Amino acid sequence: RVGLPPLWPSRLKILMMGILSSIFTLTVFQYLNGANAQYLNLAQPATPRIVCTSPSHECEKEADPLECMVSESSRAIWKDKEGSPKPECPMPASLVGDTCHNASLPFSAFIGESSRLHTAVGGFNPLRLWSWLFLALMVLTSALTVMHDLSLLEDHLRPQILTLLEMAHFAPTLWNWLMGLQCRRRSGSSWNLAISTRLTLWPLWSLVAGMAFMLLVYPFAIVVFIWHPIRMSRIMVFLSGILSGLWSIVFMIMTLSEFRRQRYSLLWNAESCICMCKFPLNAWVVLRLLAFGIAVLAHSVSLVLRTLKGLRRNEWANMLTVLYSVPVEAFPVRWARPPECGDDCIMWRAEGEPVQGEPAFDPFCLMDEQPESSWTQVRVQPVARLDKWRAIAEERKLLEIGCCGFPTMRRARNFAFPAARRTDHAPDRGHKARLLQS
Repeated sequence: RVGLPPLWPSRLKILMMGILSSIFTLTVFQYLNGANAQYLNLAQPATPRIVCTSPSHECEKEADPLECMVSESSRAIWKDKEGSPKPECPMPASLVGDTCHNASLPFSAFIGESSRLHTAVGGFNPLRLWSWLFLALMVLTSALTVMHDLSLLEDHLRPQILTLLEMAHFAPTLWNWLMGLQCRRRSGSSWNLAISTRLTLWPLWSLVAGMAFMLLVYPFAIVVFIWHPIRMSRIMVFLSGILSGLWSIVFMIMTLSEFRRQRYSLLWNAESCICMCKFPLNAWVVLRLLAFGIAVLAHSVSLVLRTLKGLRRNEWANMLTVLYSVPVEAFPVRWARPPECGDDCIMWRAEGEPVQGEPAFDPFCLMDEQPESSWTQVRVQPVARLDKWRAIAEERKLLEIGCCGFPTMRRARNFAFPAARRTDHAPDRGHKARLLQS
């Protein structure tokens, strides 16, 4: 621990890992938000004709009218204050006879704010809009992950974090909405349809369910989280991962469907006019955008899968910022050397000191640094809980295990969860999973 109090090394590592995970977010944001003329396929303009327009009265006396117009709004370049198209400016003498294939452009068209991509008809830039959306989603997910892991370190906060089964009791409205999106409430005659009819309606239902999740379920979950941040932290990480994954799928679909139709304008100052040529995105830019979408989707799926253990059973929850999935209840880790080696203490540890007491660090540390390491191996096995928690364990044995290992609600409807589990006296964290070296 380098002289730090207990659990502080784990807290610092969680914060550091949360910051490092944001580096990828910043990379995606900078690439999308900083899209400029280099992203365009300048060899294949959408139309060969150069279009020019006059700057507004506020910008026509500026040294750089284009920069002034861009600072106002990209829509202001092509629309007047009433929203009507501006009349075209007479073709400057320097561009007479030129087309978008051979036009001579100043260096200022490729640097500064004026070189940023602008849609050919004005309005918002979709790439910039996606950059801010992904930034908000990933920052929110990282913050929720750090909050969850910091809460998981504390014995008095850990039992307050809800599982899916407990959420059905704690927030029944949110639970019913989630089950409704999965068609788990099978009532009426709609489920008597033929399988072919269900398969035909599945894409439409998936679209409706995805939109309902993004527009209704997740905002409602945010409201519940504001009132109960610790309890909802793991569920919010799970839902945020799903939300990020859905938006990444939408991003990839729109990239594939719009990149041939979407045109971006390359702008430059030409005498007293502002001129434009329309170009599509370069093919390698589209491939890189798809790669970013796949990376965000893979990150979201990985995060969702890492939350499943804690969503099934609170006792088997693992930290999310730490990439190796070890249940936090396995700490502090204690083990002894084999009897053949005598009763000596473990090398580098004093008598009575846990081998690893920091949940954010390697639970198998020092096992490879003992004299007998070359002929020993690790075995991991579950053990019974402490006596005072056997009553709860017996109650939970009545629950049925459903799809993907989740406890079902069939026998849990009359189960009353304790108001506060393990809040007065927390059990030793080494009694849920035992590490044996033999």
